[in-house]
Amino acid sequence: MPPTQDNDVVGAGSVGTSKGHAVISADAIFEGKILNAQVVEVFGEVRGQIETGHLIVHQSGHVFGSSRSTSANIAGQAEGELIVKELCTIQATGNVAGDVRYGRLALLEGANLEAHMRNIPPELGGDFELVVQRGEAVAVTTADLTAFDPDDQPSDLTFTVSNVTTGHLARKAARGAPLASFTQAELETGDVLFVHNASATGDGQFDVVVSDAAGATSGAARTVRVKIVG
Repeated sequence: MPPTQDNDVVGAGSVGTSKGHAVISADAIFEGKILNAQVVEVFGEVRGQIETGHLIVHQSGHVFGSSRSTSANIAGQAEGELIVKELCTIQATGNVAGDVRYGRLALLEGANLEAHMRNIPPELGGDFELVVQRGEAVAVTTADLTAFDPDDQPSDLTFTVSNVTTGHLARKAARGAPLASFTQAELETGDVLFVHNASATGDGQFDVVVSDAAGATSGAARTVRVKIVG
């Protein structure tokens, strides 16, 4: 029997919680959406959509459809789209089929995996804005621009730069040498500068894409705006 349940969801429809557990008991079939729960435990069957911090599919559990979670532990069956931002663990009794995207994968001996596996690509973050004094330089910080990727080290995340106006990007030790690329590790140590061209007019900008060690990218380029003052 499953443990005491904070929420027992049975039937069809949509379930939304701001916190706590959503539990599908062993004799239940749920069709619909389970959204915003901290933890979703499946002893029975879910057909539909799950969004949660931690997904647990017990040995008796079946999930069909789309699920998104920060982490997942699969001891039963999961079919469809399974997106796990961090660690996806498939136990020896687990059976996963479909389209799986993950940050890290732990596959125990005996587990059955028949899926299209994809590493989760890096994501760009930050406020995408810089302010620099005319003719001066400013460090690009991780508040301005950063990358998120659970399965790569900062040194493995590479930003590619294009369409730079009113100046150039450079390393502190070589301010006169424009950069075409730099790493998350260099951002985190404050080694990347935007150097303004004093003769340029108007505000500036540059476009960036980040890629990981496997070659996955963040997709379309994002523009960092550079406001010139003084």
